[in-house]
Amino acid sequence: MSIGVVDATLKVTGFKQLKAQAEKAGKSLAGINSKLEEASGGMKAMGAAGAVAFAGMALAANKAVKAFGVQVRAERSLEAAFKGLGEGAAGAAAEIKELAASLQRTTTFGDEATIKAAAFLRVQGMTTDQIKAALPVIQDFAALTGQDLAKASILAGRAMTGNVKVLERYLGSIDNAKAAQIDALGPAEKAIAVTALLTEKVGGQAALLRQSGVGAMEAYSNSVGDLWEATGKLIDQPVREFFEGSIESVEAMTSAIGNLQPWAKDLLVTVAKWAAVFTAAAAGIAAVALVIPQITVGLGLMKA
Repeated sequence: MSIGVVDATLKVTGFKQLKAQAEKAGKSLAGINSKLEEASGGMKAMGAAGAVAFAGMALAANKAVKAFGVQVRAERSLEAAFKGLGEGAAGAAAEIKELAASLQRTTTFGDEATIKAAAFLRVQGMTTDQIKAALPVIQDFAALTGQDLAKASILAGRAMTGNVKVLERYLGSIDNAKAAQIDALGPAEKAIAVTALLTEKVGGQAALLRQSGVGAMEAYSNSVGDLWEATGKLIDQPVREFFEGSIESVEAMTSAIGNLQPWAKDLLVTVAKWAAVFTAAAAGIAAVALVIPQITVGLGLMKA
């Protein structure tokens, strides 16, 4: 037998042995992977479910606390507006809150929107009784014109403290003599006159809107909003305590990193670099392991 034939025979034999070893390694890797998947499948499912549940709870808590925050800001704004009444401020604010809650049950306007409108009217100089009389008809005005309650309150407030003709764009023509008569009144009487004018023009519109399908949907949305607010009020303190404590921890970590000795900072940077290198290397090794069977097939084809 010639040297060339012997050499060729050895090469083929070597390839066969390499192929056999590679296939064996590939089967072992596949078997290990299968066992790991089988053993960890349940844990993975539980982990995924737990993560989804936790994320859902976090989002719900966030929404609830924010809803409660909106209500709190509205009420504090109202209380601040009535502060000039001294000891009577708390009682006046409570009356407005009670009215707002009552109106929410018969209209499409959430109580926090009504409370904000009341705070604005108070800032314009209106008394508690004037505000209580004006709020329902301002809601009627908003319902008819399609404006939000805040804008409707601004327009009504301008009419009560300025020129009543500002309402013509929305209510139609207002008799000049009647407008002049209203504008000539003092602040208290003018507020009453403008409220009467609005009642004459748009009275009952808010309740009428509430009776429609759209109104029912908005009322339902307001009820859900109240549920979020109640939930937010319940969990507000523990959430606040948790994040207050977290702020302290984050600040401590930030301070610690800023105060590291130079050698410690260098070590931290070096560790981060090596972590990145090893992560990349591990990914490369995993990729090679996955393609070993394909490589052996390629080697096997060479013997032909």
